[in-house]
Amino acid sequence: MMPSRRLTRLLSLLVVLCFGGCTGDTPPPAVFSGWSVGDSDQGYPVIVHTIDGGITWSRQGDAATLQGITLEDVSAVDAMTAWAAGSTADGNGLLLRTTDGGGSWTKFTPATAVAMGLHGIRALSPTVVWAVGDNGIIIKTVNGGAEWVRQGSVVIPGGSRLLAVTAVDSDYAWVAGADPDGYPLAARTTDGATWVRDSSWKPEGYQCFLTDLHAVSRTVVYAAQRQLSLSYRSLDGGVTWEPRKPKDFGETRNVTAICGIDAITSWAGRDTDGTLAEVLFDSNDSWRIYPLPEQQSASIIRGVTATGSGMAWVSGIIPTDGTGYLLRWSPLTGVWLASTPAITFPLRRISMAGAMR
Repeated sequence: MMPSRRLTRLLSLLVVLCFGGCTGDTPPPAVFSGWSVGDSDQGYPVIVHTIDGGITWSRQGDAATLQGITLEDVSAVDAMTAWAAGSTADGNGLLLRTTDGGGSWTKFTPATAVAMGLHGIRALSPTVVWAVGDNGIIIKTVNGGAEWVRQGSVVIPGGSRLLAVTAVDSDYAWVAGADPDGYPLAARTTDGATWVRDSSWKPEGYQCFLTDLHAVSRTVVYAAQRQLSLSYRSLDGGVTWEPRKPKDFGETRNVTAICGIDAITSWAGRDTDGTLAEVLFDSNDSWRIYPLPEQQSASIIRGVTATGSGMAWVSGIIPTDGTGYLLRWSPLTGVWLASTPAITFPLRRISMAGAMR
């Protein structure tokens, strides 16, 4: 009889091959490759990488060149290219880029991000990248990081903290986070340069800011909110938003990460400040709740991504011991599977090339 660990690995590999989008003679999909980033360990940030759909992960990055850096978000372009965003030791915005699958990482410290740490990033290609962060900063490059242009300062108040950015092309992008008072803030652009602040978000309680957002198309956008147990969906490009939650949603839970699939389907991570961590799958208001395994149940989900075929990945932090995790959802087994060996670094966002984000 085949050992259970080997069987699990083979089943997971079968899921990636059969449900990740390959048919016939089509090469294996890019969803094999992905990255997650996290808090500093031994003085330099955690960057982990997979080439087998999340079955195994390995650490990347050189301690000498990345010393003192913190990373908060990552965006995979393809199996070889990814960007990450964070801060230098002195609080300046910093970005990293790899074009060789993580073998080496190039640092960028934009002059437009001095004293403004970066929290979110979305890379559309090796050359077109958006990033957001402290003091309401929005920066964009269209030449692979040679120049970073600041945008949105007219409509984003100083002192705002932008936590997430999403984009579908070089013109349509959205940002979200907290205004200087901790209330939800969102803005959008349809020309890649001029920003409009979304006035539909009303103060509903202190610290009920937006934690994440994800655009599926120019019209379909999802957002996540802290404390009110809500995710939101826009079908008009962020002009108006519809609150979405299952009937059993507790009123004090945080929705911390979200990934849209299409106009009716999304995945979201929720928790209660480090307890009752669960992933929600919604398809046309038919909600399913997938609790994390017991070992990760008392945690904060920081990242989620998925494919249209039912595969999903989550990353997070366990506050009680300062560790973290990476889990993948297999539609064949219907359970959350841990990587081999298990990841224990405290991790933030995750991005899989070939997945939705």
